[in-house]
Amino acid sequence: MSKKKIKKNSHVTGFSHYNTKPGTGDTFIFHFNTFAKATRGEEGCLHYELFQSHGCPTCFIIYHKWESADHWMEHLGKGHTVTFVDAIDHIVEDVEIIEALDSPQTFVR
Repeated sequence: MSKKKIKKNSHVTGFSHYNTKPGTGDTFIFHFNTFAKATRGEEGCLHYELFQSHGCPTCFIIYHKWESADHWMEHLGKGHTVTFVDAIDHIVEDVEIIEALDSPQTFVR
């Protein structure tokens, strides 16, 4: 079996799972909407969306897709990203950031 290599500028997809404190779901959504507006305007942002669990009003997943790893890394250093993290820090109980994943079609043999 041959090793797979990832193309340098392949699309990057990632997921972030947030659990917020009880009663703070609306606050999280408010901050996300402000943050997402700026993020969606960034060069290289293909998709940025928030999902809320039907059974858990304090459970959220952010799904994002970027043209390249470089675009995603630039996003992490933007001022609005830092502002979002600071704004939600006091209401988030737990966060799991799933490593950025390249879509299967970006793998080459």
